[in-house]
Amino acid sequence: LGGQLSRCPLTGSPGAAKRNRTGAELADAYRRFGFELPTELRTQYFAHNFTEYVAHDTGLRWYDPPIAAGPEFYEFLSRKLPWYYSTDRWDQRTALECLKAAHVRRVFEVGCGAGDFLRMANAAGFDAIGSEINPAAMGAARRAGLVVHAASTLPVELRADALVALQLLEHVPCPMAFLRTLVERLQPRSVIIAVPCAETLLGRLSDPLAWPPHHLTLWTRAALVALGRGIGAREASFAFEPLAWPHFFMACQQEPRGRLGWLPAANQPRRLRLAFLLGRLLRRQWATRGHTLIGNYKLSE
Repeated sequence: LGGQLSRCPLTGSPGAAKRNRTGAELADAYRRFGFELPTELRTQYFAHNFTEYVAHDTGLRWYDPPIAAGPEFYEFLSRKLPWYYSTDRWDQRTALECLKAAHVRRVFEVGCGAGDFLRMANAAGFDAIGSEINPAAMGAARRAGLVVHAASTLPVELRADALVALQLLEHVPCPMAFLRTLVERLQPRSVIIAVPCAETLLGRLSDPLAWPPHHLTLWTRAALVALGRGIGAREASFAFEPLAWPHFFMACQQEPRGRLGWLPAANQPRRLRLAFLLGRLLRRQWATRGHTLIGNYKLSE
């Protein structure tokens, strides 16, 4: 695998193949969530095998072929997974605190889903609107009285003080070009990005949601630093989602054979918890960081 080369979709820098997974194996991995993927989704999105690449400079991971799911895939997941559009997430709470510190008024969230973060932001006194590609989620947001545009029909005159993208860039084939286009159009002073991160527990898991067609990239702090340079940020700060034992234990239960690497299996919870606590004492990323990395960028005064 190490001899296979590819170009990073973020910076264009070279990277090398890390591992392969077959489409059939990825589709079957969704059984860990208690359901089977419908035949039409398996046929449409899992007919290929996938290779994971890692950038030499930033550590960003990306996948080939970069097959991105359409709205029907996200609509299916949102029906099957009650937590898919969660109303209480660390990244949402952290993003709201970043907005308060930035002293902005108008907020635009790209990929707002059913509008949970927009409701939080509006309740906190911001003028928050968004965009969404999932028609069902967009309909739910609009029925709740939120201003949500279809992603393909943003008003030409639209502007915002802050741009927010939570768990969104990993779904985009060309994240740098995508974000630059939004920044040029909205002209925000502040940009807040939350992405799944390889430098966390997630980077050790076999979770199919971290692979195509759901995700096309898996991020690192260095990758978010490069993203900030690409959009002209003059300041940036970063924060990792903290990891608690219940989340760690659940993740281990969902791994093949209920085991994460060399750690005790989930059917030995006392031993596994001791290993988790030891990992925390040693400040191991798999025991201290949960899933998400947030980048908070200042573009102008």
